[in-house]
Amino acid sequence: MPIAMPGLGANLAAQLPSIISDELAARGGYRMPVHACGYNWLDSNEEAASRLAERINELMYQYGRNCQQVILVTHSMGGLVARRCGQLPGMADKIAGVVHGVMPAIGAPVAYRRCKVGMRDEDPIAGAVIGPTGQEVTAVFAQAPGALQLLPTQDYAPGWLRLIDERGAPAMPRQPVKDPYEEIYLRRDRWWGLLREEWLAPKDGDP
Repeated sequence: MPIAMPGLGANLAAQLPSIISDELAARGGYRMPVHACGYNWLDSNEEAASRLAERINELMYQYGRNCQQVILVTHSMGGLVARRCGQLPGMADKIAGVVHGVMPAIGAPVAYRRCKVGMRDEDPIAGAVIGPTGQEVTAVFAQAPGALQLLPTQDYAPGWLRLIDERGAPAMPRQPVKDPYEEIYLRRDRWWGLLREEWLAPKDGDP
């Protein structure tokens, strides 16, 4: 019997074949082991993707003919890692599909916010690791390609950076108009530039 998928919307549902309950029941007989692959989120997604590719190849070798492809299930930045892994030579044929959860496909403005105010009020536990203040987060991000790859790209909707006053009125023109790299990340003459350079120098140390 067909299973309704109203969450897809009428347009998309009309384009996809129905899911049949008997097919799902048949798939219940398959052995689908679950494996994890950790990575260093501070490294570039390129590095993490290479590690994931190695892990996939290890598992396919381990299972031999019983494993022709894998299904990746990702969370947040892991989606960027999986996307890059699928672009590596020969990997697309080894990945049957990807299930993404909250993937920052074109970046996440919260990454910018963390450089400015830290994570103390967002998540105290994560803040204790990544940094409770903007100064501490900046020190981490400045040395972490992976963290910087979480910033919104040119494909993100313009005007995502905005500031309102205590009355809720705009306190600055919305940024960026077009290019976040030129208008925000590389700006040194505006307070909304990504990095405060004085935060990059070790306290009481050499810049």
